[in-house]
Amino acid sequence: MWRFLILLVMLGGQASAGAWPRAKGEIFLSFSSTLNASGNSAADYVALYAEYGITGRVTAGLDLGTDGIRSSKAVGFLVFPLAQPAHDWKLALEAGLGRIDSRDALRPGLSLGRPIQLGARPGWMAIDTRWVLFQDNQGGDRVESDVTFGLSLNDRNKMMVQFQAGDPSSGSPYLRIAPSWVIERKPGRHIELGVTAGVIESEDIGLKLGFWRKR
Repeated sequence: MWRFLILLVMLGGQASAGAWPRAKGEIFLSFSSTLNASGNSAADYVALYAEYGITGRVTAGLDLGTDGIRSSKAVGFLVFPLAQPAHDWKLALEAGLGRIDSRDALRPGLSLGRPIQLGARPGWMAIDTRWVLFQDNQGGDRVESDVTFGLSLNDRNKMMVQFQAGDPSSGSPYLRIAPSWVIERKPGRHIELGVTAGVIESEDIGLKLGFWRKR
């Protein structure tokens, strides 16, 4: 049942560009730290994410993260836009390669996004799905999907909610919800304040502090 629900989510970001390519020469940097509110330091997590617009159509990036104990990733990737499936929709293919949990891995992905409108307030929705394929033939491959809804409250404040789902081949599917508030302090500089909460296969609650920089 849960595999079916996750497939629906996949068909239904992070502050990443996802389906929207970066403009040529544009740089985006994000650093975040998530602290487990229950005091379980093994669930703390720090992440660094970067994107660079190579041509205006092709975006290069780096995705780093670790809890310092059992989970880690260091993945380089390229994002290529695909033909738009319909007006306003954006579709992009991701090709990633790196180390995840101390194992060599391929990470292909697919992103779908479009702008939305709630009353007079503009927003967006995005679906980012990635497959983690380990190269040592020891199993553990998984699919991960993030569904994000965002809304601009005014020129300096945004609200977002993200649903984070995963289906590992050697474990149980999980689902987390992560609402956050993003404040623009200066042009191109943002602070993100958020919470993550486990809905399925996790009861951890985390507090997130992030910083974005775009130029």
